Amino acid sequence: MADTNGWDERAKDWIVRAEIFDAHVQPLTDSMLASADLEPGHRVLELACGPGGMIPLLAEAVSPGGEVVGSDISPKMVAGAATLIESLGIQNAVVREMGLDWLDAPSAVADRIICRFGYMFATDLGSALHEARRVLKPGGRLVAAVWADPSVNPYGAMLGDALEMIGFGKRSSAGDPGMFRLADREALIEELYSAGFIEVSASEVKVAFRFESTLDFLEWVCGVSQTVANALKDGGPEAQAAFDAAIESLVPKYLDESGSLELPGVVTLVTADA
Repeated sequence: MADTNGWDERAKDWIVRAEIFDAHVQPLTDSMLASADLEPGHRVLELACGPGGMIPLLAEAVSPGGEVVGSDISPKMVAGAATLIESLGIQNAVVREMGLDWLDAPSAVADRIICRFGYMFATDLGSALHEARRVLKPGGRLVAAVWADPSVNPYGAMLGDALEMIGFGKRSSAGDPGMFRLADREALIEELYSAGFIEVSASEVKVAFRFESTLDFLEWVCGVSQTVANALKDGGPEAQAAFDAAIESLVPKYLDESGSLELPGVVTLVTADA
């Protein structure tokens, strides 16, 4: 069985919170759809689809005559996405279990490949991008999103800060394993060219994560973050309490008068033509 890198353990929380996450990153999703320039009849492969939040939008954009294949390394994520497709009665989309580094698909079959927040977790980025280039038709396009530098992403960077404060981790840096692995935009562009893509471009998209309270944010983080789960799993209630206190000490500058929390974020959106 494929190593799901902890995503199976987090799948239940991601499925429950999928609509909330999609709302947080809606500006990014809109930009990705615009960059993909989808047309009726297109065949689309979405990598690292998670609970499937983008699939309904992709399926609608390629109708009539088009097809969407969603894929994820986690069987539980795949099951969640399949349930969503069935519940919405989507006829031109399927979902299957598949990772990033090797794509179980023939060469030159996809008009578009979409990957929202997936490539940071590829075991071998070079292999993953070469596989995407192989599967795309000539003239096809890859549209991918990765997190920009931790300095402009307190939503994620704060977790590393809090873990370092309590001695259970370290501050996030660009290039570290995890969500900021591909924060170096120029390095990512070079990887795409090395994989055989042409006409590579990159832009910034701003998003915002909004929570009703610090407690709401903590519940979210402890549900969806594999980094936090791994760091605290052996620490017991004391480690959890220390982490909660560390987060509470870091959030005040993002709180409004009502106690609501807004954490800005910046995403790098890349497009690369085959």
